[in-house]
Amino acid sequence: MKIKYMLVVLMISITIGNLHAQTNMIAALNIGDKVPEIEFTLLNAIKPTVKLSDFKGKLVILDFWATNCGPCIDKFPKLDSLQKIFGDKIKIILMYPKKSMDTDTKRKINRIVDFQSRTISHPLNLLVTAEDTVAVQYFPYKAISHFVWIDREGIFRATSGDVKQKEIELMLAGKDAGIVQKNDLYVNPSHEAMFSVDTSNIKYKSMFTGYLDGLMDFKSKHRKSFFLSDIKGVRLINESLFNIINQVYNFPVQPNKVLIEGLNRDDVMQSAQKDVTLDWETKNTYCYELIAPRLTKEEIRQQAIVDIKNTFGITAGMGKRKIQCWVIKMDEVQHKKIQSTNKLVPRLLSLEQLMAELQHLDIPVVAETKYLTKLFPSFQTEDNFTRIKEADLQKFVKDNGLTLVKEEREMEVFVIKKVN
Repeated sequence: MKIKYMLVVLMISITIGNLHAQTNMIAALNIGDKVPEIEFTLLNAIKPTVKLSDFKGKLVILDFWATNCGPCIDKFPKLDSLQKIFGDKIKIILMYPKKSMDTDTKRKINRIVDFQSRTISHPLNLLVTAEDTVAVQYFPYKAISHFVWIDREGIFRATSGDVKQKEIELMLAGKDAGIVQKNDLYVNPSHEAMFSVDTSNIKYKSMFTGYLDGLMDFKSKHRKSFFLSDIKGVRLINESLFNIINQVYNFPVQPNKVLIEGLNRDDVMQSAQKDVTLDWETKNTYCYELIAPRLTKEEIRQQAIVDIKNTFGITAGMGKRKIQCWVIKMDEVQHKKIQSTNKLVPRLLSLEQLMAELQHLDIPVVAETKYLTKLFPSFQTEDNFTRIKEADLQKFVKDNGLTLVKEEREMEVFVIKKVN
């Protein structure tokens, strides 16, 4: 009897526990759904929390981001500007979902926000959240930047990879904003079937396609390095032509030391100073799979080179060329001034380290100064929370009494060229 009683109590406890778990589960919303009440925990406001209903009558845009996403952080000044332009009509909120949130992560978020505030010379006009566990379930995603649009009536209207002023204007006017919907959770079964999961019966397979939608989930599960670990082959999904070529030819090179001949550069690789948009990705990325169990790794690499040439009429390799560069110079007056003041600035970098920090500029940087190893201080980029831009280089040179000019120099570069 006692055992029977204990079993009944146990079953009731399990049932209550299951019901409690179910009530805590949140179903993802669809476009057109009314958004339930959401509470936001804020890091940069007097009030520790606000609710979605506090923004009734405003267009609310949620920006899901991460501290290791440079392009996400680069958008903060633009979002700040949009918030200022539209004022009380909109509310942009920077959303940081709870992952392994701890004191250090909160500190890192605050450092990023502080750095961006110094960059634009005023505090960000954006609310910043941390430890979100609710909104991220209503609006799940796999890739960032991820923007969620909630209209003035609290209706979930769109997801996107970017935010444009014209889209906000149209949304506020109650018109179709023409936003390209970002749906990185959808898996297209027919596209997924094109790629090989079970390769045991494949003797040889080589395939190029254009961009295929609905493969984000498949890519995250099956993306491998150039040589697959379990089979001999290649699998690259929705990658730029440059990324494919770089993987195949295996020439590690700074992005700004890539020379493209006979092709439109923007078709081959995205500028490091621009964000990759969905429109660019759909037009300029490709899928490539090569499975060849009987070939050696080097034979696979050579076959991939042949595939690229046959498909795109492209070859690549290292070569010397004269190209436009930023040249940092020091004249005799500058040299003597540094000598007389013994002004070797603190937190010194080697020339190689400086060049590595500047590799995301559109053209290379060459230093032609009297001091070739310990002249340059580190850029104040707060652990690379943002990309260094041309304006940063200009300010850096001016602050250190140097001269910056744009000139041609001959150097070793990675050449991608059209051959037929």
